Amino acid sequence: ADITCDNSASYPNPYACPGYRLPTEAEWEFVARAGTTGGTYNGTCDDAHLACEQPNPVLDSIAWFCGNSGDTTHAVATRDPNPWGLYDMLGNVWEWCGDWWDGADYPAGSATDPWGLAAGSSRVIRGGSWDIYAWCARAAARGNVAPGGRRGNVGFRPSRSLP
Repeated sequence: ADITCDNSASYPNPYACPGYRLPTEAEWEFVARAGTTGGTYNGTCDDAHLACEQPNPVLDSIAWFCGNSGDTTHAVATRDPNPWGLYDMLGNVWEWCGDWWDGADYPAGSATDPWGLAAGSSRVIRGGSWDIYAWCARAAARGNVAPGGRRGNVGFRPSRSLP
């Protein structure tokens, strides 16, 4: 309970943290994709299905979004899991990441196991939610929210580094 796994001088990177923590953006996206390369682990939405259109052949079986949610959150595991057996990686609620939002797109070039800034005013959220367009319910969608506020469309999925 006394371990803070924020990016700080205490740990050279988030992967060194011995306790539970929020996943980095890179970890979150890797797990959300589950070895796939499309916009979602069920394919990529075509241009005619990026808002709240129904039916949505890509998202209806895997995610709650504005087109099928009935304007509310839903119980976990009521849609199909990704290929690694994880439920609700897309849609239902945005998920907090440990990275602080830097206000910019990803840097150019490749990176291995990147993590965000050491401090900031907003944290990255990923995956879309029940009250947002279909184009946000995809592995690459990202947003940001300041910690401390309460929102009905943001949750978290704890992670832990292997020893």
